[in-house]
Amino acid sequence: MIITQRNRGASEARNTWIKYSNGEFIYFLDSEDFLDKNTLFELYKYAIKYNLDNIYFKLSSFTNNDIIKNDVKKLII
Repeated sequence: MIITQRNRGASEARNTWIKYSNGEFIYFLDSEDFLDKNTLFELYKYAIKYNLDNIYFKLSSFTNNDIIKNDVKKLII
C-alpha cells in the first residue's frame, strides 16, 4: 500500500499509518534505531503471555562504543 500526504511531521505520518493498519501490534522503528534480532518476537511473546496493551522497555543510545543516554521505548498493542 502506498499512502501519499503532504509533509506534516512524523507524528502525523504515524497517525495516518495507525488509521490504515490492520495488524494486531504496532511498533515504530525510527531510522536511527537498532533492535537486536529477536526483540520484537520476544516482546510479542511477553504481550501475549500477559495479555498486555502496552510494553515499555529500556533502551540505550550510543556513539561508537560509549553509551550516552538510557531511555524507555514503548510498544503499543
